[in-house]
Amino acid sequence: MRDPYAESLPEHDGKVSSVVGRVFIFLFAGLLCLPAVSGGWSNLSWRGDDLKEKLAAFEKSVESWPVFEWGRAWDASLWRRWLREGNQRVMIGRDGWLFYRPDLETIVGKGPNYQEPPAVSRAPVDYQWQSPMDVIPEFVDQLKSRQIDLIIVPVPTKPMIAQKGLGISEGTFWPQHWDEMVQDLSEAGATVVDLSKMDHELSEEDIFLQGDTHWTPRFMELSAKFVSDVIGVSRLEDQTTFISPLETTHVGDLVGMLDSAEGFANSSLRLNQVRNRATGELLVSDPGAETVLLGDSFVNIYHDPALGFGKESDEPLGAGFAAHLSHSIQKPLHVIAINGDGATGVRQAFAAMPDDVVRSKKQVIWVLSSRDLLLAEVPGRRAGISWRNVAFNAEPSTGRMVEESEEVIISGVLAEKSRIEDPGGTPYTEAVFSTRFESVE
Repeated sequence: MRDPYAESLPEHDGKVSSVVGRVFIFLFAGLLCLPAVSGGWSNLSWRGDDLKEKLAAFEKSVESWPVFEWGRAWDASLWRRWLREGNQRVMIGRDGWLFYRPDLETIVGKGPNYQEPPAVSRAPVDYQWQSPMDVIPEFVDQLKSRQIDLIIVPVPTKPMIAQKGLGISEGTFWPQHWDEMVQDLSEAGATVVDLSKMDHELSEEDIFLQGDTHWTPRFMELSAKFVSDVIGVSRLEDQTTFISPLETTHVGDLVGMLDSAEGFANSSLRLNQVRNRATGELLVSDPGAETVLLGDSFVNIYHDPALGFGKESDEPLGAGFAAHLSHSIQKPLHVIAINGDGATGVRQAFAAMPDDVVRSKKQVIWVLSSRDLLLAEVPGRRAGISWRNVAFNAEPSTGRMVEESEEVIISGVLAEKSRIEDPGGTPYTEAVFSTRFESVE
């Protein structure tokens, strides 16, 4: 059939010369071979039980090829330098300040009591979302029935304090749901230590680290002292601990979340280690202490070297919140702190202890990021936060308590191990997995 519009349309020659075609074929073939030249083929992985897992493992291994890592780093550096853009997890502020995006949601978000409307477009989830205000009252009652008092210490997020880095006036950007949260927790029967009421003259740089989500050593120490003053713990008359200075360097967990750390230098920090006056050793968790400290990375920072102030193989730093709170009250603490799981994981670990051990405790001090308490469902799920009820162990201990320095050998048959999940849901480069043993002795 003849095209009736052929004569009225302009003529275009869409042919490509053979020389140009060969050049494009050569360039395309070169791109295909580039990963192999860079040494990527040797790192391919097809591990998995089914096709979906094999493809996921293959994709993960391809992402680690040097050529793609270089490309991501170059792209991230370009966006950061010229457009001051971070990524889905990190926002770049002014004067070198970095902010964790879920922390920003604690200020501008809808609050923990907001109910998400049903929608068919939402992705299926593994568990039913619960607000912290639904879970914590039950936890308070569980403790009260065992004659244990609960003290909650919500740590303000970085954008609540370091507001000059956001380009706004200091003190004008505060969560609208903060007072409501404090009131709800108090009405549930918990004692709330509001760190925003603490009297100090520290600058923003003295409260939060520029390239990290966590507080500075100075603000952490003042907070430990403030907590001890509010809860009114009676101190021992004799000083059983002393302070030992330690110089260290740190880049920041937010820098680690960027695709490239180019342009961010290590910063020097002075930590104050807490040591036992009699032995000179660093303080350790005491399972027999009457006071339990539950916490997340705000407790572990400056103690766990894996959080940026050392290598995972290094010894504990002994300069964290637990050590300084113990120094302030001059009493030992039983510390249960899990990075990224200060909402549910620490309560599960505490509730799993033998019944007689739990009932020997007098108070629980719970330090956690206010991010866990203020986020609504959607941003909370993105941040990897999960609020669940816990069941306390009703069984008593069957044997003697094991001393901290005592070596215990446990033998068993490994029956099952879960696969390691993607740790990208939290700002920490660690994954949690479970194992089940049989015939344990």
